[in-house]
Amino acid sequence: MNAFALCRADKAARAELEVLFPALKELSEPARTRTINALYTAIENSDFASYTDVPFSMNSTHYPLHRHINEVAALGLREYAFALEHWQDEWTAQIDREELLQLLLLHDVDKPLLLGASDAAAQRRLYCQHGVLGAMILRALEIPDRVAMLVSTHSPSAGMHTADPMAAILHYADLYSCDHIYMLVGRKPNYFL
Repeated sequence: MNAFALCRADKAARAELEVLFPALKELSEPARTRTINALYTAIENSDFASYTDVPFSMNSTHYPLHRHINEVAALGLREYAFALEHWQDEWTAQIDREELLQLLLLHDVDKPLLLGASDAAAQRRLYCQHGVLGAMILRALEIPDRVAMLVSTHSPSAGMHTADPMAAILHYADLYSCDHIYMLVGRKPNYFL
């Protein structure tokens, strides 16, 4: 059994995803279409009807995943803009804005598949660590290798992390949003663990 089937978003699905994820409009073609198809593949292979139904996590079901992804994209782009304005060094020269935006939008692409609508579905799909399934989807849709690799290792619990400035931007943007979500439900933020 395959973990997922590749899907191509039709005009209606594309329009819905562009409303839910406004930063998609900042991507040029073909990156935009590939990113949309990755998001669409994940939702179509999940037990959820729409990204509006997908929770941030099993423990934070009150907060929708699409809102977290939009926060991470906005925060990460602000970090990058700051670095460009104030640093302009070898570190910032390594960042490709288009790939960075794809990374920010796709970092949790496998969550609809992993979370599932029921515990049984989640158990069935938790055969690999968060990020790995997402990277498989991204590679199948010809998303750049760098983006796929960084998605596969972005989780704080990943066995390894890459010394890449885009990974650092994603890390801080992702955990900043996560900590906010955790505080809303009375859970200790990552910062205090």
